[in-house]
Formats: sequence, C-alpha cells, structure tokens
Amino acid sequence: MNDDHMVKGHVLAKKAENKLHACCPLFGSNVEDAALLFHKSATSFKLAKSWDKAGSLFLESSACHMKLGNKHDAVNAYIEGARCYKKTSLQGAVFCLNKVVTIYEELGRHIMAAKYSKEIGDLGELNKDIDCARLHYERAAQLFEIGDAATSVIQCKLKVAQFFAQLQQYQKAIKIYEDIARQSLNSNLWKYGVRVHLLNAGLCQLVKGDFVAISNSLERYQDLDPTFSTTREYKFLADLAASVDEEDVENFTRVVKEFNDITPLVAVVDGGVMEKAAEKGKVLKVGLICGGPSAERGISLNSARSLLDHLQGDNLHVSCYYIDCNLNAYAISSAQVYSNTPADFDFKLESLAQSFQTLSDLAKHLARAVDIVFPVIHGKFGEDGGIQELLERYNVPFVGTGSKECVQAFDKHKASLELRKHGFITVPSFLVQGYETNKTEVLEWFKKHQLDPDLGKVVVKPTRGGSSIGVRVAYGVNDSLVKANEIMSEGIDNKVLIEIFLEGGSEFTAIVLDVGSGSDCFPVVLLPTEVELQFRGANDVKENDAIFNYRRKYLPTQQVAYHTPPRFPLDVIENIRKGASLLFQQLCLQDFARIDGWFLPNSGSKLSSSSESEFGRTESGSIVFTDINLISGMEQTSFLFQQASKVGFSHTNILRSIIHHACLRFPNLASVSGIIGQLPSRSKSLQLNNSFSHHKGARKVFVIFGGDTSERQVSLMSGTNVWLNLLAFHDLEVTPCLLSPTSVDAGKDDDEMNRTVWSLPYSLVLRHTTEEVLDACMEAIEPERAAITSNLRKKVMDELMQGLKDHNWFTGFDIADELPVEFSLRQWIKLAKEVQATVFIAVHGGIGEDGTLQSLLDAEGVPYSGPGAMASKICMDKVATSVALKHLANSGVLTINKDVRQKADLFNKSINDTWHDLTSKLQCQTLCVKPAKDGCSTGVARLCCSQDLAIYVKALEDCLLRITPNSLSKAHGMIEMPNPPPEHVIFEPFIETDEILVTTKFENATGSGLTWKGNSRWVEITVGVIGKRGSMHSLSPSVTVKESGDILSLEEKFQGGTGINLTPPPLSIMSEDALKRCKQHIELIANTLQLEGFSRIDAFVNVDSGEVLIIEVNTVPGMTPSTVLIHQALAEQPPLYPHEFFRKDPCMSLILWLCPSPHSIDAEFLE
Repeated sequence: MNDDHMVKGHVLAKKAENKLHACCPLFGSNVEDAALLFHKSATSFKLAKSWDKAGSLFLESSACHMKLGNKHDAVNAYIEGARCYKKTSLQGAVFCLNKVVTIYEELGRHIMAAKYSKEIGDLGELNKDIDCARLHYERAAQLFEIGDAATSVIQCKLKVAQFFAQLQQYQKAIKIYEDIARQSLNSNLWKYGVRVHLLNAGLCQLVKGDFVAISNSLERYQDLDPTFSTTREYKFLADLAASVDEEDVENFTRVVKEFNDITPLVAVVDGGVMEKAAEKGKVLKVGLICGGPSAERGISLNSARSLLDHLQGDNLHVSCYYIDCNLNAYAISSAQVYSNTPADFDFKLESLAQSFQTLSDLAKHLARAVDIVFPVIHGKFGEDGGIQELLERYNVPFVGTGSKECVQAFDKHKASLELRKHGFITVPSFLVQGYETNKTEVLEWFKKHQLDPDLGKVVVKPTRGGSSIGVRVAYGVNDSLVKANEIMSEGIDNKVLIEIFLEGGSEFTAIVLDVGSGSDCFPVVLLPTEVELQFRGANDVKENDAIFNYRRKYLPTQQVAYHTPPRFPLDVIENIRKGASLLFQQLCLQDFARIDGWFLPNSGSKLSSSSESEFGRTESGSIVFTDINLISGMEQTSFLFQQASKVGFSHTNILRSIIHHACLRFPNLASVSGIIGQLPSRSKSLQLNNSFSHHKGARKVFVIFGGDTSERQVSLMSGTNVWLNLLAFHDLEVTPCLLSPTSVDAGKDDDEMNRTVWSLPYSLVLRHTTEEVLDACMEAIEPERAAITSNLRKKVMDELMQGLKDHNWFTGFDIADELPVEFSLRQWIKLAKEVQATVFIAVHGGIGEDGTLQSLLDAEGVPYSGPGAMASKICMDKVATSVALKHLANSGVLTINKDVRQKADLFNKSINDTWHDLTSKLQCQTLCVKPAKDGCSTGVARLCCSQDLAIYVKALEDCLLRITPNSLSKAHGMIEMPNPPPEHVIFEPFIETDEILVTTKFENATGSGLTWKGNSRWVEITVGVIGKRGSMHSLSPSVTVKESGDILSLEEKFQGGTGINLTPPPLSIMSEDALKRCKQHIELIANTLQLEGFSRIDAFVNVDSGEVLIIEVNTVPGMTPSTVLIHQALAEQPPLYPHEFFRKDPCMSLILWLCPSPHSIDAEFLE
C-alpha cells in the first residue's frame, strides 16, 4: 500500500514540475495547478510515511502559493510541512513554522503568529535547546502583546523566566517574576498569583547564593504587597533563608517537606537547591487513562470527568491520558476530558495532544511522570487485562484488579466456570466459538434444559463485553445461532454465550469496597441496588424482551427504576452481600468492583452448581451472580456514588479511599498515607446536616431543578452538576431542591405557589430521573422502609469502620443520614427570603424558563440566577423572540418566517390541505415544526411530506411521549414530545445545511479531520452568552454535528457520551473574521433581548459574512457535566473550569452575574 502511495506521489510531483517549467508570465494558472499538484503529491508521500519527502513537497506548494500572492494557502502548506518534519527533522519543522509566523505577522494576525512562535519554543524545549525555546517564547509574548492577549503574554513571560532559571541566568528570571507580580497586583484576574511569582523570584535568589539579597527582597516584597507577609510562601522563604544562614540542613529539609505536604513545589531550576531538597511523593500524581476501543469509550470519558472533578486537589494532581479506538495513546488536557464525546476531539488529537509512538512508550512515560494510574477504560482493553498487563510489565502502580484476574473475571464464560467451581449457583450456558458451531450440540443443550427448540427463550451475549452491548434475546435454536453470528460479524466478540432467560427475576447490582490493610483482603459490600425494568417502550407498548441495556444504564429514562437497598427480603439482601464479598475474595479482585446478579423468588431450579452446598439458595428464592464489572461506571450519578453516599461517603471520599487502598500494595507509595487521606478543601465544605439555619459567613444557595416538562431529566442533570460544583466553596452553603411535577390543569400563580418542592439530602440527588428522586423521597419518609434502610446502613458502616479504623488516612464519613423535607413553592420561596438565600434556577422549560418562577421570586425580593421575568417570557415564546429581533435585519441578525397553528385546527382540518397551505405560505418544500413555547429539541421535527405531518399530528392527538426513531420519511433519532401537548405549534421553512462529517484515522485511511462540502454557506451553531444586562459577552460558538438526523436530539445536546460539538468552529469552516462578526451579532441579540446572567442562543450562521439566523434562545441553558456551555467556557482565555465557572471569576464568572440588577446580590458575595 505504501509503495502505491509512493508511486502516485512521484507521478504527481513530476506533473507539478512540468507545469512550472511550462509557466510563463501570462499563465499564472499553471503555477496554481502546480501548487495543487505539489500538495497532492505531498499528501501521497505523507500517507506512505515518507515524512521528509512530504515536507519538502509541501514547501514546494508553499512557494507556488507565495508566487501567486496566496499567503493564506501558503501558510496552510507550511503548517502541513511542519507536521511532517516533526516526525523526522525538528530543524525542518522549525523552518516551516518560522515561515508561518512571518506570514501571519505580515497579515496582521499577531495572535496566530504568537501561537506558532510558542510551538517553535516547545520544539526547542523538546530538543533540549533551551535558548531557542526562550527566544521564541519571548517573540510569542511580544506578538500576544500586540494582539492585546494579556493573559497569554503573562503565560509566555513566565515560561521565559523558567528558561532563564534553567540557563542559570537567575537575575533575568527574578526580574520577570517581580515585574509580573507587580503587574498582577491591580488585576482581579491575576492578583491571586502574586505570591507564587514572588516565591519563584525568592527561590532564584536562594539558588543564586545571594542570601543578603533574599532578606532584602523579602522586605521589598512586603512593601510591594502588604498581604504577602501573611502568606505561607513568605514564611517558607524566610525559614529557608534562616536555615541557609545557619547552615541547618536538617531544618532546611523539614521546612521543604512541610511546605510541599500542602503545596507542590515545582522546581524552577534544573539541579537547583529546591530540586535537591524537596522530597518526592508528597503530592500524589495520579494518571487517569480513559477512552479505549469499545463502544463504551463515551462512558469512559464521563467517568474520567467525574474523577477529575472530585480528585483534583492541593495534595493530589491528576494528569489525563486517552487511548483511541486504534489503541493509539495520547496525553490530553483536562479541558478535553470535559468534551461531550471522544468524537469532539478525536479528529484533532494528532495536532493538539502529545502522542506516544507505542503503548510501551506510554507506559514508560507513566513510570516517570505519575505515582499511580487510575484506569477508567470500560470493556475491551480496560477490563479484560489489557491495560493492566501493560502497566505491570513496566512496574507502574495502578488502581484495581491485576491482569491475570481481569482476564478470568471479565470473560463471562471463564468467570461462570470459576464460580461454579467455588459452589456458586450459575446460569446454564452454551459457548459458541466461530461461525461453524454444531447446530446439533445447541439442540441437545436446549433439550437438556427443557427449552423448546423452536421457541425457547434465551439470552445471547458476547463473553467479553460490558454495558449489555451486543446482548439480545432470541427464540429457539436457529434464532440463537443467527444472533450469535450477528454478534461475531459485528466484531463485538469472537465468542458468544447462549444462556437461559431468567423469567420472573429481579436484577441487582452491588459495589464491593476493599478496606483491608496491605495484602489482607477485607471486602465490604455496600447497600445493593435493585434494578426494576418498567417494561415500557417508547409508545407505551409492553416489551417482553426488555433487558438492562446501554440506554437504560446510562441515559435518563423512565424505562428503569432503582431501589437502594432492594425491596427484597432481608435474608436475600444479606446473602447478596455475603456472596458478593466471597466472590470478590475467590476471584482475587482488588480495591473495588461492581457485581451484578439476579434474585429469583421462584426457586430457580434451572440454575446449576457443582456443589451440594451451593451458595445462593435461600428460603426466599435463589441468588445468582452474572456479571463482574472490574471498572464500574463512575459518572456523577453512577451506582458507585449512589451506594457510597448511602453509607456516608461523598464522591471525593470514596474515590480517595479507593486510591489509598491501591497505594497500600506499593511500598514506594506508603508515605502518601497521611497525605491523600486528607480531603481537599472543597470536600471539607460539605455540610453533614440539611439545616437551613444561618451560618455566619456562608451564603446560602438553593439549586432548584426538575419540573414537569420533557426536559426535566436534563434539568436534574444540570442541577446536580451545579450543586456538586458549588459544594467546592467554603463560603457557600448549597442545598439541592426538586420541583415536583404538577397536574396538567395548574396554570395560575396561586396553583403554581402550591406546587411541591423537596429539599434533598446528598444521596437522594444521585438519580437518573426526577421520578426516581421523587420515589426515593417517598421511600425515605415511609416509616417501615426508612427503618430497614437505617438498620442496613448502620450495619454496612460498622463493617466499613472495622477495616477503616486501622488507616490513619481515613478522617471519617462526610455524608449524614438525612430525610428530605417537603415544602409548597410558597413556603420554599418564603424560606429562601428568610435565610437570605440566592436561588440558582436549573429548571428547563415550563415555569423555570417562561418567567413564572422569576416573577414569583421577584415578588418576594429573592435573588436568582439568569435573566429576569420579562426577558424569560419573551425568549420562551419563539414568535415573540422573532418579533423582538425583527428590526435587526439590517444589522446582521435575521429571523425565520413562521406560521403558528392551533393544535385543534391541525386535528380538525385535512392534513393534505394543511400541508399545501403551509408550504405555499412559507415558500418551501420541507418544514420544521416545533412547539410555540417549549425549550431545546422537545417536539422539534423535520417534515418532508404530508404523511410526516400526519404522523406528527397523530402523536400530538394521542399525547405520545416520544416519536420513535425513523418514524418519519427522513432518518432521525428519538423525538421527545412535550407533555401535555402544546396548544400552539410553529411551522418554519427547514434550513438546509451541508452535512459535517467527523472522521478519525481509524475510520479513514487518509487521516483525521472534517469533511464539509460547503455548498450551503450556513451552519448550525449554539453559543453561550454571559454578563450583565446591556454588556453581554459571547463565548466561542460551537458547530453542532448531528449523528442521527437533521435535528439535534435532547440526548445529543446534553447527555455525556452522545452528540458531537466542535468548539470553536474549525478554521476550515469559518474564518476568524466571520467568527468575530458572528459573536458581535450574538451579543447584539443578547443585549436586545435584555438577557443577563447566562443564556444559550441557537442559530444558523453564514460562514462568510457572520450573519446570524436565529433559531431560539434558552434562558436556562443546559448545565450538565458535558454540555456545550462548559466546552465554550474552557475555550476562553484563560480557560474556566466548571467549579470556577459556576462560582466566581473576576472577569468571566457565571456566579459573578448570578443575580445582576434589578435582582442583584450584594458586592460582598462577589469578593
């Protein structure tokens, strides 16, 4: 294949040279043709991995473009050349990038020039050419300064100071650090870094050996910043200076250790005094590895995001790594972990991330760079022993079970055989290997287990797969073999199990936590969870073949409900816990695991065991364990956190407990026991009671979510995420609150004020749906159920303490056993007023977004987040929004023509007549239909013909909750319908846009990237706006890529692991100038609509002019862990991470405008 590319490359290069030789001044087209041919030739050599040749041909292409005056094309060719040369010749790469910088300077694009100058600096650092690196970072700083990018200027100057220190030019480093400290004093954004800059300057003084100078400097620094003398950094420098002056090595070492125990020292000097004195291991460095080749890589990203949120702290630093579908490894930024799916960044990994040539290179890097690895790859390569074997080979400590044990436990067939050997009841199964399975053998197995050969119901599943991927129900021998072959042909697994279907059983899942010391295994099973399948499909049709599949596990749905603890007899719960503990020990599992199984009340006579004293038989029925999850899902509301919170662990506490236990196995990590056991400040801020009493100095925040619209599940995710992020701060006392659904007749303010609001304890928030939360509230206050839960909780916590009491790192449980509190909305608002609480509105649609809740809070003078009542009311009404913006047509803001129809008219009139009337009036062939007053993608559909209209109207008439995928003539995903159906719906012309395809190198042999025809110059975007009324700021827009149709689904917008967002829009789609104009138009829209706080605007944008065609405005945007608002905040300079974004930042914070005028908060809260 490479030879073919080489031959093609040579042919194209020869053609290009012939074109050039044939050139004359009158035929510039020949040069243009030559430029294109050189580019194609270079691409062929690139595919052949002939990097030097490819680089030289990209240079030829650049030369042609420069001759034609096409500087933009020349820059792109130079960039491509640099990427090739990076593989073989740093000198060649630097040459190309220098050309890029020069051209961008000539074009006046100084920020782009600065970025590539930084890249040259990075190459110099990589090549150990520190002076080269310093020079180019200095140049980058100058260019950023011209481009008015103040933050980037400081970042580059700090890097220059670091280089000077490495070159032992300490005085120059000191001057930069002191200058930056001086500049930062008057900036709210940078002033918090002053003490660090002064510390670095002082350390350089120390390493320089000028001990008189450091004493003088301390006095100068105190004059510069009077608060500096009160900081740990000042005391640290003073103690060091005293130790050096007295030649007290022991005290010097002690001072360094004490400081490093709390704040990690980053050595500013190679081979300097601090690097020698600071001891390794006082800050635990954790490597987080996510992704993988399985279909669960999106869930893996969710898990990584949770770990990053709850682990990162003063004494624990997390570095992130990603393995793609082709087992290529990358070091990624934490910002990329907050992407919605791996597809958001897969296509640009090669240019944005540090790549490793092989997995072995990754392992070698981890051995040097981190103390311990926490793998969160689910399924293949993560749980089958693959990543574990790699880490073991290079002696890298890691969390979780070893490779040999993973191989056995992950393979369902091997695990079943092992469990049988140890006397556990197992599900009878037949192993299918390869396509030529003997049908007679399968027939004999059916007969042996008294199954009808034609209709016997069985489950067919991969032996090595997670999250029920590939699992399906089959009937009879023939159907079983067909579905087994399907699993193998789809590449899910080459071995398949056929198992009897467990009729009449209840599924459960249990987290096991090892709290033993060293090599002593002491597994404690937390409170198991019963998984109740609701057996209802999209159109309320009973599903006889329902299984606990991927969608039910990870996406909010009413098709499943959870009960913790299970509603099983107590002897069954006790036996589940006993069996899971025994299984954990017998299979030699480590640290933690999740074990799934079934409880069968009716004996379970079809189950098998090799032992007469079989484990799992109880008086109440049989217990069978079926799945072992070695790396359980760890998204915010996962079983791990649900069950842990029930027995006193916050997210941070349980994760740190798991890491600590893993550290015990590695002698070199023994010294971190007391360090990582300390919870970071954000966890210490958790309150162990649900009291609304006033605590001095803590501002109360009520986060309200839920409601009764089709967006209520997204609202729960948003509210949960906001609540968990705001818990990070000592000065906030945050209470999560559920707005319960109401009857369809409620509409007046008086009725709204009588709605129910629940104040929730920690553990009850961690659910997938609002219905689950409400059911959990009712269970919690039901006396008998509450008593059972309390007794079981105490039992589990006693067992945990039996093991944890021996660990000096464990500081106690941090979640109390509390009850939910019920209020009417009226009482709740009155309470908010009494305790001077601020309300964070996370209720999507309905009263949360139509101005109703805002009006009720305004009436009582209670401050709240987001726009005021009038702005909310206008934005909820899509017609009113268009009317309010109509006058901006000459300012680059356009509106879409609309036709509003009453629901009753649609029911009563001829569908064909209605279709003809709509397409005539709107002058279009296809329509977009949406509710007049509902948010996001609820009820939004593309209609291509009158039959589509008929299906949509029928769904409204029958009050369907959703329209199933591909019910309409054009392919589409699930369409969630508003409930109750709206009185009015809007019809608009459907805006045609060209499909944007995201390809990765494992999907496309020609490399990673985007494919977009660009015939239509309009693309769909979504963009967050934040700020004060009248001065709103537009974040970087995101191009929305639809995976399942023409309309983004609710899941694609908000659910982690689904949907793709490209933030900011790639330059290949929209230029920087068009992007700038687009953001100006977005800000104009926001200010015209009198938005404040934060909102999200959906629109189409013309990629050439930056004109905006408005779709809708959401005044309570999605705030889920992976929502686009977070991506855009992370694209700001400097990036805003979630808990910062939701709380405070002097320039860009969401909470800074939590309650802007007229519903404003006091200035003290903004400090």
